[in-house]
Amino acid sequence: MQKILKKIEKELDIIRPFLEGHGGGVELDSFDEDKGILYVKFKGACVACPLSALTYQNLIADRLSVMPSIKEVKLIS
Repeated sequence: MQKILKKIEKELDIIRPFLEGHGGGVELDSFDEDKGILYVKFKGACVACPLSALTYQNLIADRLSVMPSIKEVKLIS
């Protein structure tokens, strides 16, 4: 499991500078390895941003869902 979490964090590290440039961020909340569901949450300005749904889908879910162990990415608050 640690190997998967390191890969997820590496992918999030690629996305983070873009979000931080807008005053926001994203963090890994948890990963249900049995179901393949990754839970992430926004931080900072991303929490209330009207474009957060697009950011979530286009930057986060699309990028992370190509990993074989991830079947679904869910945004939690």
